[in-house]
Amino acid sequence: TKKEVQNYEKITFIEAAEKLAERAGIELKKSYSDPDQTNEISKLFEINKAAAKYFFKNLEELSGNEKELVFNYLNKRSIDNKLRTKFGIGYAGKSWDNLFNHFLEEDIFKKEDIEKAGLILRNDKDESKLYDRFRGRLMFPIFNESDKVVGFGGRKLFEDDLGGKYINS
Repeated sequence: TKKEVQNYEKITFIEAAEKLAERAGIELKKSYSDPDQTNEISKLFEINKAAAKYFFKNLEELSGNEKELVFNYLNKRSIDNKLRTKFGIGYAGKSWDNLFNHFLEEDIFKKEDIEKAGLILRNDKDESKLYDRFRGRLMFPIFNESDKVVGFGGRKLFEDDLGGKYINS
């Protein structure tokens, strides 16, 4: 059944329907509308997609010393514009709440859902305070076989970052 495929493969209702239709040799007609936020998996995909776009745009709009440091690293690793675009590589700014504030301004997603996506964390000392998981990192979106962003890997760029060299959502 669709529900079994959806739960087993951790895919959305639409993806399960498409997969089952393909197996049965049935052609589905597609129409596009607003993102499906009725189920939790779809909601998390939409949050990750929005975050990927945000990180990608951040990298393109960098300036000053931060841009110099980030692009020196990219050049050293032979990651040119073509590769950045192909893999959707982006950048999480150094601030504690850039992405979180962006999402608050957009007012599309609930705080709890952004937290479930692994993009924001609660402060250990004050649970009411939330902050970005990724700060000052080169961001690599992780895609599933359906080209949905399922998470991120972040590569440390600044020596004063006390976190691990790589962290994942």
